[in-house]
Amino acid sequence: MISIARALTTGVLLTLGTQSLADTEHPPELYSVAIDGAAVEIGGAYRAPEALVRVDRPCRAVTLALHSAEPVRWLVEATEHTSIARIVLTGPEAKRSEVWLGGEPFEGAEIDDALFIVRRAEGPGVRRMARTLPKALGFDRLSGHAVDNTPPKEGIVLDRPPLPPVLSGESGIEDDIKSCLLPASLRRFMTDEPVTSWREPRLSRDGFHLTQPDGSEVTYPVTLDVPPIGWPTGAAYDPELRRFYGISVGGGCDCLYQYDIERDAWSVLESLGSTAWGMILDRASNRLIIGNRHRGERISVFGFATGLTRIAVDLPEVQHMFWGPYDAHYISPLAVEGNILLVAVVHVAASSHHRPALFYVVDLGTAEADLVGYHPLESAAER
Repeated sequence: MISIARALTTGVLLTLGTQSLADTEHPPELYSVAIDGAAVEIGGAYRAPEALVRVDRPCRAVTLALHSAEPVRWLVEATEHTSIARIVLTGPEAKRSEVWLGGEPFEGAEIDDALFIVRRAEGPGVRRMARTLPKALGFDRLSGHAVDNTPPKEGIVLDRPPLPPVLSGESGIEDDIKSCLLPASLRRFMTDEPVTSWREPRLSRDGFHLTQPDGSEVTYPVTLDVPPIGWPTGAAYDPELRRFYGISVGGGCDCLYQYDIERDAWSVLESLGSTAWGMILDRASNRLIIGNRHRGERISVFGFATGLTRIAVDLPEVQHMFWGPYDAHYISPLAVEGNILLVAVVHVAASSHHRPALFYVVDLGTAEADLVGYHPLESAAER
């Protein structure tokens, strides 16, 4: 049973048929239910495959989009003051399925084979469904989505949101955003594209590169004094000390490199592990802040006087947005003011070019994080 589908333990079920008891102050709601099929009793008299759906949304007019991979008899019941406004069937066997409402056959169910509904509770398909299903049925958002291979005898219960933000489409996550917690000095960094300047350095397998005001690039070649650079994942430059810092994974060394221009000297400051991703220099606090990749909510802080510290950060909305057994997300630091760090969490799905990004402020002292922004960053192919 998923979070929005749990057995009713109290209350009297009332079948409403075409009654309309919905409170006009509440907008109509859309719920989808997706199952493989329903259990069939073996032995004795045959019993048709039945799937019970109980709707507990008082003062709301609810539309149900019901999807089954096999023909099924949908048994829809509603609690007192809940109005079932519309029922739409979809799926390969929708035409062979039946709907009963309040214990009586219901002939008003619609069939729409074009609706996109997935029999999954997570993944890119759910995100697509959350965008397309409301538009197809004339809603602004999807209020809930319940899935089950075979519904239990007590039924699937659609009760009250809040739901994981992605189920409400791209705008739903805005309910969790606390943009007022983002310092004004960091707002310019929270954009679709990272804030860059002509001084921003780059690390490659050949060494460090720095772009000049005229657009030309100066290269500082890596020497044999340090392990070979594998896959560069971040770089920073200190113009006051004239020092480069870079991180690289693979190639025999998951290293934090330093190159001192004045001394013309390369060195390795620390071994970081294979998940280091993205880095900024916090000159005011004399430290480097390093991000992480591959489903890890962790920030690394390298203090030039204190060494390496790893901070575990709880980002609950990430689990709502970035599911899937083969999905990954990168946590990249963008800017810092005192102990308040702005990070971008960018999703990278194994099967698509979908790149939604969540923006958080992280208190490096307490490891507490708050969501302050969201950008869909979708590819044109997914729109």
